[in-house]
Formats: sequence, structure tokens, C-alpha cells
Amino acid sequence: MASVRFFGREIPVGSNRPEDRQRDTAQGNLLKEMTDAALPQVVANQRDLQRAQAAQAKQLRDEARAIAKQFNIEVEDER
Repeated sequence: MASVRFFGREIPVGSNRPEDRQRDTAQGNLLKEMTDAALPQVVANQRDLQRAQAAQAKQLRDEARAIAKQFNIEVEDER
């Protein structure tokens, strides 16, 4: 059984019964396996999202330059 300190008080979490600890351990192992299996896809999705955001930012900059060029205005990057 574990305990959590919250506002200076020890709060027990879990159970001392062996079957409860065994169930909690099995659930923890299952969650770890699911996380490990999903992690590569999450990383790939994050990379794809970053690429899409970079492409969108580039497109907006290009559009701003094109509009500014029509009005003979100079555009500076905000970097």
C-alpha cells in the first residue's frame, strides 16, 4: 500500500490485500505496454503536426509578401 502526502496529511492509497496489489500491478503493466506501443505513433504524429504548422506559417508569410508586393510595401519577418 502506498500513501500520498497532501497538505501535510498522509493519505493511504491502495490496499494491503495481495490480490488487490496483484491486480494493480497487472493494470500498471498493461498501461505501460499500451503506452510503449503507442509512443512511436505519437512521436510520428507530433512530427507531422510540426511540419504542417511550419508549412502553414510559410504559406502565410508568402501570401503576406505577395500582397505587400502588390502595394509596394516591404515585409519583415518577426523572427
